[in-house]
Amino acid sequence: MAFFNLAAKLGGTRVGGQALDSYVSGVRHVKQLIETAPDFASAAGHKRPKDFPDLPNHPDSWKHRLFGAGNLQLCFAEDGEPWPAATKPPTPSFSVDADIDLGRGLAHAVEWLDN
Repeated sequence: MAFFNLAAKLGGTRVGGQALDSYVSGVRHVKQLIETAPDFASAAGHKRPKDFPDLPNHPDSWKHRLFGAGNLQLCFAEDGEPWPAATKPPTPSFSVDADIDLGRGLAHAVEWLDN
């Protein structure tokens, strides 16, 4: 269900006139759009989970702020990687942690504690 919820939220969240899921094949070209989009605000990112030492840190975080609850949050890895490698020049590609925040302020803190 989490996958379907994220897919639906990516399909229903628009940036630059297009739904975010139109950029998914590894999220490409979206990081710069998110940083300048008026419906997104900078948010606290996070370090790699202790249980997954091979994952990168995701400190560059942005929250969609259009709704009171259920907004998409995208946390980008520190460093991009060229993708696909055959592209000249390679397009930077970033690992992204995408989730849906169920509330703001105190409601977000309670959600975090529950999760």
